[in-house]
Amino acid sequence: MNTYKINTRVVIEINNYSTFGFGYDSDTQYDVAQICLNGHLVNEATKKSPQFSSKYCGKCGQPTIDKCPLCKSPIASRYQRSRTPSMSSSPESPVPFYCHDCGKPYPWTQTIIDTTIELISGEDELTPEDKKIITENLPDIISQTPRTPLAASRVRKTLEGMSGAGKEVFKQLLSDNVTESAKLLIWP
Repeated sequence: MNTYKINTRVVIEINNYSTFGFGYDSDTQYDVAQICLNGHLVNEATKKSPQFSSKYCGKCGQPTIDKCPLCKSPIASRYQRSRTPSMSSSPESPVPFYCHDCGKPYPWTQTIIDTTIELISGEDELTPEDKKIITENLPDIISQTPRTPLAASRVRKTLEGMSGAGKEVFKQLLSDNVTESAKLLIWP
């Protein structure tokens, strides 16, 4: 087993287990990502390619971060060794929703949750119980967990009580931010 240090806080153990929550293969590089407060990937490899870093996002103008605002742990990223790190998202460098160290939502995740709660709180067609169901199941449709299928099923049933316009806004807000399995269950 090889151990590498990135900064002074993060230790990566290279073996057949997950690294930073990502699977390991010999063509994968790990680094620290820079992401804006709205969740746009600015630089997937700040250590290897600092020239791609910037204080503000070129897509939305929000400030960027490269560590968790709560625990200060670097935001882990991965990219394929065979390609150059870039300033855009790729299948190899998904933007994480939660900190791998403290488990708290990153600012962009919290914004998704808060915006969704604000949207459903204004829906007169939903009962207080419906609103509670959606709110409680949001974390399990945003990230893949053993409860994702159940949460997606509950959200789908609850959304049946919303009007076409309300459903469409909800879909636009969440369609890029829920897991693929949740997406297929909620919007078949």
